[in-house]
Parts: sequence; C-alpha cells; structure tokens
Amino acid sequence: MSAALGLPLASPMELAVEQPPNRASDAGCICARLLCCFRRRGFPAARQALAAPRGCFSSWRCRCYMVLAAVAVLIGVALAIRNALANKGFSQDRAIMFAKLAGAAYCSPESLEAWSCGEKCIPQVSKPVKVCAGETTQAFVTTWEHHGLVSFEGTKTYMSMVQDLRTYKSATNWPLCGDSCSVHDGFLTEWQSLKSCVEDSLTAIGSPKGSEIRVTGHSLGGAVSSLAMVELHYDGWHIKEAMSFGMPRAGDTGFSQVFTRLFSGRYFRVTHHMDPIPHVPPEEFDFLHFGREVFYDGDVSLGHKECDDAEDELCAGQYWNVVSDLAYVSDHLDYMGQATGSTGCVGLSRALNRSSTHEPSTAPLPLVT
Repeated sequence: MSAALGLPLASPMELAVEQPPNRASDAGCICARLLCCFRRRGFPAARQALAAPRGCFSSWRCRCYMVLAAVAVLIGVALAIRNALANKGFSQDRAIMFAKLAGAAYCSPESLEAWSCGEKCIPQVSKPVKVCAGETTQAFVTTWEHHGLVSFEGTKTYMSMVQDLRTYKSATNWPLCGDSCSVHDGFLTEWQSLKSCVEDSLTAIGSPKGSEIRVTGHSLGGAVSSLAMVELHYDGWHIKEAMSFGMPRAGDTGFSQVFTRLFSGRYFRVTHHMDPIPHVPPEEFDFLHFGREVFYDGDVSLGHKECDDAEDELCAGQYWNVVSDLAYVSDHLDYMGQATGSTGCVGLSRALNRSSTHEPSTAPLPLVT
C-alpha cells in the first residue's frame, strides 16, 4: 500500500516502538566524545563531536580515554570519602582517650618510657615512648593506633608558671603566616625548646615527615600543641586528628585565622564549665581562640555544646569573668571525667636531666594547672 502511494517503505526496525532516550548514557557519550576529540583534534573538533553521533567515539583510543576518565571519577569519589571520614564530627569516647593521653604528659619520664603510668597509659599505645625535655615542661612521642602521637605537658612547676606569665606577643616569622601571626612569647619559647627533640623522636618511632600524626595537650600544653601543629604541618607531617583541653589563648587574630584554615574539621578545643584558663590572656590584649569549641557545662553525662565562633558566649565565653572563675580551678583539672593534671600518675619522679640553667626548681606546684 505504501509503495502504491509512492511512500518509502519502513523497515522493521523503524516500525518498532521508539524507546525513550537514555539521558545518562547520552550524557556519558557526549562527555566521552568531547574528551576524545579534544585530546586528538583540539577544541573545534570537540564542538563538532556534539553534532556527529559517532565522531571519533568508535576508535580504540577514545575508549581508552573513557576508561581513564572513569578512573579519574572513581579516584575523586574515593578522595571525597576519605576527607569526609577524616573530618568526621566530635566523638565523646574519642575525647576521653585524648584526655587521658593529655594527662599522661604530666607523668614521670620513667613511667612514660615504660608505659606504666596508671590509667592514663592506655593500652592502645605501642612502645617505644620517647620523652622530650623542654625549657620548663616535657612532651612525649609514641605510636597510637598505628600513627604517631605527640602529647604536651601543661603547667606543673613554678618555672612553667613563669612561661604562662610571659603574655607579650612575638612574631613567628613562619612562612605559613608571613608577617600576620604573633603568638604568646612564653608558649613559643617552650615549643622552640621542644621542637628538635619532638621531630627527631617522630622519625625514630617510624613516623617521619609525610606521616599522619595526632597531637594533644592540656592547659599550657594545649597552647604549645597549637604552635607545634602549624610548624609540624609546614615541616611535612600531616595532622590527622588533634584535641586540646582547657588551653589558654595562644595567639592573635592572624594566628587564629591561619590555624583555622589549616586544621578545620580535624581539631577540637574542649572547655569545661567555669575553668578560668581558657579566658587568659585577655581578649583585650588581642589574643583570640580558634577551632571548633566543644563545651561541657557540667558532667560528661550531661552532654556538650559545640560552637564555631572562637569566642562564642553560648559556650565557655558565657563565663568570661576570670575573677569569679578562679573559684572553679577544679574544672581545669577534670576533663572528660579524667584527671588532666599530675593527679592519677604512677611514679611522679621528675628526673628529667635538665640543666640547672633551664629549670632551677622542678618541685610540683601545690595546685597544678
């Protein structure tokens, strides 16, 4: 009938019911043709490929490019998943372990090296443990969960208290900061006295430059840990995870901005109720906190609040009156239900073999902060 009317005959394929286009497949083919033609012929050919159903799509070389493109997409997805896992939120159970490790830094070198300092010496740590003696404090370096760990001691002796009182700021001259960063002079001096030993010890335990490490500290140790993180990052280590507890303000606005840019999502600054230490040195002296604050307004079982603003009055900032807070020094010595000073250490000997010019007195303070 069609032939009689002079109409072209339709093939069986043309008589088949037309299927809706596969949009995802079409998009993939277009991307592949573009990639292939751009690689082989340049940009004009890529534009032509959109109009030509086949273009250079049928060549074996183009199919190779498609495979490479698919691999690139898979790598991108894997990296995104890795970053999401690395930047997972705050874990209370994790914080308890960090608090124990921060508290362990107050224990004697002998007990740390033997990893027998009591409950603070958690079983997930692997020896060896290297102890570094700074100007007035110490730090220990070890392996925790197959990654290097550095934990910094807080204020314990009269000499470390002097470091706390050196509240004038010094420029860091760090390449990552340029001329924009100034930090607490006492904390900077303490870190500089520990740096060489800490970096050498990381290498010695099998966590050289390029390795992922964790960092923690309480009080002065928390402040020193923040300075250490910036320099360790610049020197080639990757800070996988870090927490500080009850730390004072460590630097100015410039330092706060640089630190936040480098470690956002991998660092938590934990505060507790009316602990007075997070409120010094005063903000009016151009000192500023940084990082995501995790605030406990009471017992750990009552839960916590998280604040992104460095000086948020919904977190520890609501207790800004340091004079009133001095009545709550006990809040500074109890983080995550753990003794974060020297209390709870087994073997409090302070045989650090420091020179007398560095620390004339190593007698513990009557009240450790």
